[in-house]
Amino acid sequence: METRSDHTNTLLHRRDVVVMLEAPSNPGLPAVVTQLAEHFNSSPEAVAVKTVKGSYGTHALIITASIYDSADSKARIEQKPYVKKEKKA
Repeated sequence: METRSDHTNTLLHRRDVVVMLEAPSNPGLPAVVTQLAEHFNSSPEAVAVKTVKGSYGTHALIITASIYDSADSKARIEQKPYVKKEKKA
């Protein structure tokens, strides 16, 4: 794992990082979160992965993520997933 960009955002209590990962295939979001947490000495609950992009024919994946100071600051700032409401009859 190679760090391409690392920017500290003190206002939002996070680090915005762009890393390059060499892998034969896309390892999946949970594996990427644990690898980023180990690489940046953080907890997996404080990591928010934005994108995982790969190019056809290469083994390089470009990962954009935010690593928060704590899981509480991540929960306060990150957008919650949309839950579709059921229609009333």
